[in-house]
Amino acid sequence: MAFVSQIRAIRFRPVVRTSLSFLILPTAILLATVQVSVSEESRIDKARGKYDATLEKIEKEHANHMRTWPARYVKKLMRLQAKIKEHGELEAWEQVDQEIARYKEDRSLTEGDVSAGSGYLERVQQEYIGLRSKYDVTKHRSIIKLRDSYVLLLNKMQKSSTREGNIDAAHEAKEEIVRVNDSEEVTSAEFAIAHASVIDAEAKKEPDVEDKKEEPRQKYPAGESTEGVEIHAAGKIPPKQDGAHFKRQSLTRTEKSPLGTKVAVTLMESNQIKKTGQSRSRGRYWSESTSTSTKSDYRSIRLGVRTSGSDKPIEDLFLHIQHFSKPFGQGGNDDPSQFADASAHLPAIEKLKLHVDFPPVSLTKQSTSTTTSRYYSYYYYGGNRARSSRAGQKYYGCIVSVFERDGTLLYQGYSAKGLKNYASSEMPRM
Repeated sequence: MAFVSQIRAIRFRPVVRTSLSFLILPTAILLATVQVSVSEESRIDKARGKYDATLEKIEKEHANHMRTWPARYVKKLMRLQAKIKEHGELEAWEQVDQEIARYKEDRSLTEGDVSAGSGYLERVQQEYIGLRSKYDVTKHRSIIKLRDSYVLLLNKMQKSSTREGNIDAAHEAKEEIVRVNDSEEVTSAEFAIAHASVIDAEAKKEPDVEDKKEEPRQKYPAGESTEGVEIHAAGKIPPKQDGAHFKRQSLTRTEKSPLGTKVAVTLMESNQIKKTGQSRSRGRYWSESTSTSTKSDYRSIRLGVRTSGSDKPIEDLFLHIQHFSKPFGQGGNDDPSQFADASAHLPAIEKLKLHVDFPPVSLTKQSTSTTTSRYYSYYYYGGNRARSSRAGQKYYGCIVSVFERDGTLLYQGYSAKGLKNYASSEMPRM
């Protein structure tokens, strides 16, 4: 019986081995497939994590630059101011001082805020506007470069998965490509770079004959704006005027100007002095010489107007300026008097500053000096008498007001301390 049992064991052993081999083979194939799938998924997850981390790093670097930019701009202005002080240039020092005060209040620096013709200050402003734009462009280009390298990697993964028969992983790589290309960060970067390329192309473009003509300016009918008023496009620096050198002047808000106003106004002045003179003498035994000097002061005003604290445009506004003078050559206690005014109708203002040039006003100052000497024959006899006189008017300052169509006062400021009590909240008749 023992021998029979051994025979039976030998007969059945190969059958058992064969059945186990059939069970092991499908299991091995299944495990290999799962291993490939898990491996492919881990590759995509790993690549996605690296992409997201690099994108976050780019965003943080840009945010850090933009956070420190304002302090760097003010620090640069203060260094410039100290340098100007060493050279003893009072007007340039005051311009920089006014820009520091303006920026600390508005926290805004656009092309419309640039002090045209101010030399060093204008160059610093343009430098830091360009620096801020450089930060933006660097961020957008870094995002596009990161996207391109990531999509290239995903395309390779998609092809390799397809060749290996791992269709699910191939679809996942394809969906990741779509997700990245449609993401807000990538689409914003593409738009910004395309926009910057258009601007660069326009800047390098040789102007046509039509483009070389004077920049078109908005003009409004009589009764809406004073004749000669020029309103320039928002965000654009006005073209230079022959002989004009505009300097930034400060405006102090009046008590009637509402707090938290929605309008910001800047004042720039340019004055050109034209001199004429004549002299005469007469007498044989006495002589009288008279010298007369006449100075004509031509004052040009440029106002910059924009919204403050809101990106929403404000429509249908009236801008009014009043010019004041004081007698020339008399006591310093003379009251100022208004000698001219002008108005401009602004269809709309926005965050970008809009510049308005008003027609120049002129005042005349005259100085006369007379010296009388007495002689006996050809010899000096007696003494001489000298007398002088001065007449005319000198420019004192201005009041600037902004009204809505219904007469509501939005802003009002004066450029000279003595004009504080001359401001009126009543909108003048246009």
